[in-house]
Amino acid sequence: MKAALSIFNSITPKSTNLAKINTGLNLYASPKGCVSRTNITHPQTINRVSTTYVPTSTTPDPAYSPLSQTWFFDLAARELCNTTARIQLTAIESLLINTLVLSTERICSKQELIVGINKDPLAYSGLEMGLSRLQQKFRAAFDERLFRSVRNRGYCLVQEVKIAH
Repeated sequence: MKAALSIFNSITPKSTNLAKINTGLNLYASPKGCVSRTNITHPQTINRVSTTYVPTSTTPDPAYSPLSQTWFFDLAARELCNTTARIQLTAIESLLINTLVLSTERICSKQELIVGINKDPLAYSGLEMGLSRLQQKFRAAFDERLFRSVRNRGYCLVQEVKIAH
């Protein structure tokens, strides 16, 4: 430390008051031989510009599915399939997918989903269980999520699902 101080004192003008260097300052030699001071206790802040990506599209994000494929949903047959897998669904699971696919908004609220399965929104408490079982079936077949929850808003599909005719 004394060697660094003597180098620092020899290259800086005497007009600066170096007699009162506190222990919070460290001296660093740069590759060009200059010595710079850095305060460890109060590091110098650097103004940085941060950007936030806000998606404008209402289609599902392909980043959620590296193997992005289109899934086809058949309400009458109660199945969800693509070119490699076929998932048999219960009546409630079929109605949940139907409600998510036919929604005019990307995000379906819990109330919309409950009404979509023909239950009373004030009395029905099995929505989360039905969604959980549907998600587990899809994950077991494809190792991906079919939908995701949106905090304080509801649920939205993350896979591309089309109605099969």
